[in-house]
Amino acid sequence: MLSKPLNQQAIPFALTKSLMNSVKTLTEPPSTYRKAVSISSPASGRTAGLDATSCVLTRHEVWGPGCAVNTMSPKVTSPFNGTVTDVSPLDYAVTIKASFGLICRIKFGDNTTQLHGERFVCPLTIGEKVVSGQTLFSVNNGWLKQQGVLPLCIVTVTNAKRILGVVPSSQKHVNANVDPIFTVYV
Repeated sequence: MLSKPLNQQAIPFALTKSLMNSVKTLTEPPSTYRKAVSISSPASGRTAGLDATSCVLTRHEVWGPGCAVNTMSPKVTSPFNGTVTDVSPLDYAVTIKASFGLICRIKFGDNTTQLHGERFVCPLTIGEKVVSGQTLFSVNNGWLKQQGVLPLCIVTVTNAKRILGVVPSSQKHVNANVDPIFTVYV
């Protein structure tokens, strides 16, 4: 029996403490790697690290390494050709698997679950093929801002065990489907 209630931060900290040795967001490329793959930004805006999110699990890479873009764009596009593996309206997120095996979760904002997917418009279904630059989903930025949601497009690599690491773009501003948000090293 617990003598005091667990606070909201205690459980994520306990989970992430065991994952600290597996942090894969790097500041520079690994000394040796087989392949480097640049991943295009799914939205235009100012780049930010995962520490810009208010979600403890995202900041500690529980969902995988990655990067965020502070954007006012209502449209989020596919950063590569692939297949939709998950559509999560409650989380304002779509997960896609690239033809070369990488799996990325593209999410808009954090703390969106209480919004019940309202004003999240996604025409895609699981199993559908997407091409780089194709719209994955759109959101109503003005409405989300009124709800207190940060305008962040968060991209994480969910199958991070298969990679050496991710190096976020050094650019302060990225353009959707033109500039890389990060480079994945295998």
